[in-house]
Amino acid sequence: MSSNFPELVFSEDEDFTADRLNSAMEVLDKRLRALEPFTPSWQQAVNDLRDVGLSRLNDAILPAYQRIQLLSTLGFLFAGSSSEVTLTNDMTATFIIDGETQKSLFTPTPFLALTRSSTVDDWAIAQLISYEAATGTLMVKVKAITGNAGPHTDWQIGACAGNTAAAMAYFAQIDAARNQSNVAKAATAADRVQTGLDRVQTGLDVTAANIAKEQAQAAASGAGTWDPTNYALKTYVDNAIANLIGAAPSTLDTLQEIAQRFVTDENALNSLTTTVSGKLQKSMNLSDLTDTVAAKANLGISFANPTSKSGLAAVAGSAVTYMRSDAAPAIDVSISPTWTGKHIYQYSSGLSYVHQTSTWGGLSVYAPDQGTAFISYHRGVYAVNAGLDGDNWWRIGGWSDGAAWRFGVSPAGLMQSAGYGANTTPVASQVRAAGDIIYGVSDVRLKKDIETIENALEKIRQLRGVTWDQSDLAKELKAPDQPRRKAGLLAQDLQKVLPEAVGLAPFDTDKFGRSKSGLDLLNIYYEQLSGLLVEAVKELADRNDALEARLAKLEAKLGV
Repeated sequence: MSSNFPELVFSEDEDFTADRLNSAMEVLDKRLRALEPFTPSWQQAVNDLRDVGLSRLNDAILPAYQRIQLLSTLGFLFAGSSSEVTLTNDMTATFIIDGETQKSLFTPTPFLALTRSSTVDDWAIAQLISYEAATGTLMVKVKAITGNAGPHTDWQIGACAGNTAAAMAYFAQIDAARNQSNVAKAATAADRVQTGLDRVQTGLDVTAANIAKEQAQAAASGAGTWDPTNYALKTYVDNAIANLIGAAPSTLDTLQEIAQRFVTDENALNSLTTTVSGKLQKSMNLSDLTDTVAAKANLGISFANPTSKSGLAAVAGSAVTYMRSDAAPAIDVSISPTWTGKHIYQYSSGLSYVHQTSTWGGLSVYAPDQGTAFISYHRGVYAVNAGLDGDNWWRIGGWSDGAAWRFGVSPAGLMQSAGYGANTTPVASQVRAAGDIIYGVSDVRLKKDIETIENALEKIRQLRGVTWDQSDLAKELKAPDQPRRKAGLLAQDLQKVLPEAVGLAPFDTDKFGRSKSGLDLLNIYYEQLSGLLVEAVKELADRNDALEARLAKLEAKLGV
C-alpha cells in the first residue's frame, strides 16, 4: 500500500523502537500543525451543512406537518362550497369545493351531509356520485331535504358514514311513528265521543224497535183478513191512468174536464165520433181504405210497369230531381234540373256520363280544408284511389296495390313515383329511357359568374373510386334498395374538391329542402362531373405535349 509519507510506514523486518515511533509521531505533528489554521473554517462548513440540512428538512416536513394538522382537524371529512345550488329530491347536484388545499384534502364518503354556515335548520342528505380533487368538483344525488332548499351559497359539506344515514332514516321513522301516535291519540278521543253518541242512538233505536214491533204485530193481525184479489197495487193504478189519459192536453186529462167540455160544447161529442171513425188502422196496411189506387196515386207511387217495390215517374224538363230504381232496363231518365242544364246519364252498357247540355263537363268532389278529396276506382276485386291529398299533391295509389301512394304531382309540378320508364319497362327506384335523356341548360347566354375548374387533375387525385354494398343505416332509413354491389365515388370526398356536384339525398329531403332524418345525407350529381373530367384531361394533354417536345429535342441531338 503506497503512501505520501513513507516515514509513517513500518516494514515487516523493521524493529518497533521508541526512536522509530517518535520519528513517525513527529511527522504527524507537523501535518496537524499545518492544518490548525483551517480548523475554524471546517467548523463553519460543518455548521453550514447542518443548517442547510435542517432547512431542507423544514421545507419538506413543514407542509407535511401542516397537512397532518389539517387532517387531524377532520379537514378531509369537511369542506365549504359557495356554489349557488337549489336542492330537490333525487336531483343530481354539483358543488365546487372552496380553497385549493381543501380541494386536495377533502375525501367524501358514500353519504354526505349538506348543511349551511348561517343556520342549522336547513340541511340535506346526499349520496356521492363522483369527486375530482384537482378541480374540487363534487357531484351528489340528493336523498332527503329538511328546511329551505335554496338557492344558497354558504354550503358546508360533511362526510357521514353509512351508519349515520341509516340512523337519520331511523330517526325519520321514529318521527313518523310519533306523528302516527298523535293521530291515533286524536282518533281515540274522537272514538270516545262517538261511543257516547252511539250509546244515545242505541237507546233511541231500542225505542223505535219497540214501536216497529207493535206496528208489525198490528199489520200481521190485519193481514189475516186481507184478500189480494180485491186490491190493486199503486204501479198498476198509475199505468192504468196513464193509458187512459194518453197524450191528452192538460185541460182534458180528467173525466171532470171532459164532461165539462161536453156540457159547454154540445157538438164536441159528435165531432169526436166523426173524427175517430174516419181514421185508418196502421195494422191493416191500407186494406181498409176505400179507394186504394187513388190514394197511392196521390202519394206519387206508380205501379204501371213495376220492376221493384216502388217506381218514381220522372217528368222531362221538370225542375224537380227524380230517381228511378230499375233492375232490368237501362236507367235512361236524366237528372236534369232546368236551372243549370247539367245532366247525369247511365246507359244499359253500365257507362255513366256527366256533362253540360251540349259539351262534356265534369264531376266535382269536395273536401274540407286539410282534408282529402279522392275517388276510388274498382275493377273486380282490384281498386285504387286517386285525388287531391291534404297537402295539395295529386296522388294515385293506396288500395289494392298495398302501398300508400305510388305516384304524385305537387302544386309546383314536381313528380314522384317508385320508378319511371320512358318507352321501356320501369324498374323500382330507377329512371330508364329507351332514347336520350335531355335536361338542364347549357347555353352560355343563360349563365353568369363562369369560372374554369382549376387544378382538376389534383382534385381527381383526392377522389377514391370504390365499390360498396348498402349499409344497415341505409336499410333502416329506407333508402332506395341496392340489392347488388355498386361502384362509384364517395360524396364526402367529392364535396371537398367540387361541392357544386354534391347535394342532399332526394329520399331524405322533405318538400322544404330539409333533411328528414336530420343526418344531412349526401348525393352525387354525376352529370356535373363532366367539367372536372374535361379539365383534367386537358391538363394531361398539356403534360403530354410538353413531354413530346422534350423527346423530340433529345432525338434531334442523338440524330435519331
